[in-house]
Amino acid sequence: MSTYNPPTLLQLALDGVLRKDSIDFSDLEYLPITLFPPLFIKAFNSRHTEIVKKMVATWPFPCLPVGTLLKTAGVEMLQAVLDGIDILLTQNVSLRCKLQVLELRDVHQHFWDVWAGREDEVHSAETKSEKKVGERISRKPPRGVKEYYVHSYQTDWSVQTFCL
Repeated sequence: MSTYNPPTLLQLALDGVLRKDSIDFSDLEYLPITLFPPLFIKAFNSRHTEIVKKMVATWPFPCLPVGTLLKTAGVEMLQAVLDGIDILLTQNVSLRCKLQVLELRDVHQHFWDVWAGREDEVHSAETKSEKKVGERISRKPPRGVKEYYVHSYQTDWSVQTFCL
């Protein structure tokens, strides 16, 4: 006998937002911060490029670790993230945007696991000594400096695809 697990209120809310296939910047201003990561994951995996662009431009956290998500995504999702950065830099669309680091390396999986509710299932590959070293090193950039990390790997994509 199988058990039916109805969707949670969070899943229903995320589906409702994504069903519109578009969202205004003003809607994102009033979206609770706790909904940003799960909505971003769902929009990214569902390939809602317009929503991803606007979410990047209004991202309320200092770091956006998209490297782990880009492993399975195509060029169009990377382009949506870069377009969101372009909107952020050229237009002043959000007062709550705190984005300082666009992390394109395949790190920070724990960030997405926590927001996806999988923090107990996934264990970090770091050893205790690596964690202690990482705690002593400050990763905060000087005020006003934006960090962009690019992990390059061999693909068929041309370099021009990644230029802002």
